[in-house]
Amino acid sequence: WEFYKNLPLPPDSVDRRHGEEEARRHHFSSRIQTTASFAMQLLVSSHFQGMNIWDRSIEQVESIDKIVLKSFETEDSLEGLKLLKKAWDEVDKTRDLATYYGRISDYLYQIQLTLGLLLTFFSVMVGYDFLPEWNIVILWLSLALGVVASIE
Repeated sequence: WEFYKNLPLPPDSVDRRHGEEEARRHHFSSRIQTTASFAMQLLVSSHFQGMNIWDRSIEQVESIDKIVLKSFETEDSLEGLKLLKKAWDEVDKTRDLATYYGRISDYLYQIQLTLGLLLTFFSVMVGYDFLPEWNIVILWLSLALGVVASIE
C-alpha cells in the first residue's frame, strides 16, 4: 500500500467518517481487483495463446503471423504486415535487451564471487599475521564487494 499513499484520490471518494486512508484503501483495492479480474479473463480466454519468445521455430513464427493477420480481412493487408513487422521488431529488441542484461548480470556475479574469495583470503591472512599491513586491502575489497552487490 506504500505505492498508493502518494496517488491522488477522486475528490468525492473521501468520506469524513472513515478518513482518507480508508477511502484510499477502498478505492485502490477495487481497482486492483478489477485489473486482476480482467487479467484472469484474458488468460483463460480461448483467444489467448502463451508462447516462449526464445523459441524461434518455424511453427511458432507462422502461428504468431496467423494470429496477428487474423484480425484483418485479408492476409495481404498492409496494416497487418506493418503491425507484424512492428511486433517482430519488439520481440527482437526484447531478446537483445534480455541477452545484454543477462550477460551483465553474469559478469557482476563472477566479480562478486571473486571479490568475496579475495576478501576471505586476505581476512584470513591478516588474522594469522601473515600480512599484518594489508588491512587497507580488506577495507577496499569490502567496499568494492558492497558496490558490486548493490549494482547486481
